Amino acid sequence: LKDSVITYSASGFEIIPSGGYVITGSRNTIRTSDQQALFTKPLVITLDANGSLVKKVIGANGLSGKAVTVNSGGNFLILSTDNDSQMVLTELKASDLTSSWFNAYGAGDGLTLARRLFLDENSKVYWGGFVQKTLSGIRFIRTAQKSQNTDFDLLYKSSPISTASDFCRFGFDFAFIGNSTADSLFVKRITRDGIVAFSKSYTFPVGSVAPVTVTPNSVNSTQDGGLVVLATVNKAGTQISDNDYALLKINAFGEPSWTQIFGSPRFQDNGVSVLQASNGGLWVLGTTTQGGIAIITLTKTDKNGKIE
Repeated sequence: LKDSVITYSASGFEIIPSGGYVITGSRNTIRTSDQQALFTKPLVITLDANGSLVKKVIGANGLSGKAVTVNSGGNFLILSTDNDSQMVLTELKASDLTSSWFNAYGAGDGLTLARRLFLDENSKVYWGGFVQKTLSGIRFIRTAQKSQNTDFDLLYKSSPISTASDFCRFGFDFAFIGNSTADSLFVKRITRDGIVAFSKSYTFPVGSVAPVTVTPNSVNSTQDGGLVVLATVNKAGTQISDNDYALLKINAFGEPSWTQIFGSPRFQDNGVSVLQASNGGLWVLGTTTQGGIAIITLTKTDKNGKIE
């Protein structure tokens, strides 16, 4: 098309047990005059262990790839959405990225999917997100592979409105993070049968500086059965307002173990993802912006969130 460019965006990423990586995202046709998206198609690519391209496939127009996981057969489950009316779960063969089956489920208006997809030992598939409309809250979905119907599709309403941003496995359960007030974040533990085990709120102490705006970014389980949460905090009220990275560690019962805040003075540090390393330390992925220039940052901390 004239006056248009092709761009690509990544959303879901998974390590392939047999070696290599699989990534899902979107191929976008953008009108250059006003940066309006004209067409969006789901994208799936596989890479070898060295990061070299193995295969690439582009799906049907109107969908965006959101999340990916690998099933017991070694094939890929891809979750995609049109951000309006439907969610689509597809199995792609690992050998050639052709479709084995797909099923569509109603999404409804105002749904933002988390970029995670999980399988349990019974091959049940779980995903979730956030709904913001007349009935707002966390949405949590379970289905069997190949099933045209869900086992459940639950909405956890709250007041004030809770904005969910990520979720992960939490023992045999799942943990959703988000915030319902500007200065705190919540962790909601939900069993795989959809029962809320607990929902707790947390703040970050920053001495005399108040208030603090907290934006939860990422959550992952830790080796000791707890969770680590990455958030972006803004120290509003300071002479120079800037964003910093914040880490929260909680145990299996939701009790806070420690918090850490760090970043670059006068820079805009925004969290993206947090993972625990094999030695118990943490990797924090983020972006740092100064003078309109953004760079990707990767920070290593010890098991207590202190920079090494």
